[in-house]
Amino acid sequence: MIVQLGCGADDVVLRSRSAFQLVRGAGRATVVTDAAGPYGGLNFDFVPGNPDRVGARNTPSPPLPPGAIRVSISDSGVRVISGPDNASGTFEPATVQPAKRGSGVLHKFDVVFSPAGIQVFQDDSLVTMSEVVPKWTTSTMLVGMIGPPGRRTRLHLDAVGMSSVVPTQEKVVEFGAVLGTQRVLRPQENAPGLGVSRQPLIGATSARLRTTVTLGAGADPNGMSLQIGDRTVPMHPATPGSPTNPGSDVTLEATLPPELFGGEAPSLSPLVIRGQGTGAVLESYLEISGTTPERRVPDARLTPRFAALPTVTVRLRDANGIDLGKTASANKPFQLEITLDPKLAQREADDVMPMRGFEVYLNERRIAAVPTDIQGAATGGTYHLTVRSTEELPGDQTLEVRVHPADQTRQPYSARFDVQLLN
Repeated sequence: MIVQLGCGADDVVLRSRSAFQLVRGAGRATVVTDAAGPYGGLNFDFVPGNPDRVGARNTPSPPLPPGAIRVSISDSGVRVISGPDNASGTFEPATVQPAKRGSGVLHKFDVVFSPAGIQVFQDDSLVTMSEVVPKWTTSTMLVGMIGPPGRRTRLHLDAVGMSSVVPTQEKVVEFGAVLGTQRVLRPQENAPGLGVSRQPLIGATSARLRTTVTLGAGADPNGMSLQIGDRTVPMHPATPGSPTNPGSDVTLEATLPPELFGGEAPSLSPLVIRGQGTGAVLESYLEISGTTPERRVPDARLTPRFAALPTVTVRLRDANGIDLGKTASANKPFQLEITLDPKLAQREADDVMPMRGFEVYLNERRIAAVPTDIQGAATGGTYHLTVRSTEELPGDQTLEVRVHPADQTRQPYSARFDVQLLN
């Protein structure tokens, strides 16, 4: 499965409809993916109830519902975080540096439960363990995939397996629902005249709307409601005891009244979430039973991408190799360390474009041209150049690194950096 993420702190969370199960305290969950690095992350969440998301995004130690357990894997290490009401173990995260991972390479991650606690394995090597023992025997398992911050990227999910309860055959159609506004409205606030098509609901035996809300100041997930057309129905957290801290993600659900499953009106409008306080709506959809699932078609946005050139980083160093940050002396030579990193390019584009060399410009004046294809086209590396800046006036300077592809029909990639030269 290809998972495509937008820029910023985007993430994707997948929920298993089958329940994760412990038998005499033992169970295992396995994911094969490249989502844990570099610069990204992978979360295993085991949560009582059936939420779509828990915790809070971009928070190292998010508030979790009672009984929830999160295993968070990233470049900085592996953390086991426990919500309240587990049988034993510390609530403080246990962190161990994981093994190094190649870019875009699939790795197997296992979370193993036993009566003594939790062990986490990467490619069958133990990377961390915790004494946390849950009280529950079944829970919902969520798999969260996080991309590098501030970049568009694609992640790959090869396999998911777990100790589970064998479910009964459930014919459920999921239908995306775009609310009239992506925030929680006050009880008396005017709603935009936007709604949902009635067509997917016609002939249903039951249906419910599920939405995940990031709570803001004064928000109470237990007091929110859904306005759909001229009806208002209560919403309930999918997980009992969900945190009410601002920034927490809480999944809410509302059962739709049967009278909405018939009629001739083409749409039901407005469609909004109401409640006290503030909140942002992350995603919403209808779960519909009793109708025939529609044929799924491939997402046209997931088109193959071209190979991409390595990304560029620059450091200034003195003659002894000491890092100078972005400031050097205008009166004596310094080293320019240029790193051409293929990891993000391989991760985002599935392949790295070979390069034949790069040029370095200081204030639009070329000061170096470095071939990288003497022994074949290169895809990355670290290069050190000695720079004498006697022709430059002290002050702010512009440094540009221009990378040239081996395929001369393709455009070069340019990266600019601001540096400063002092007297």
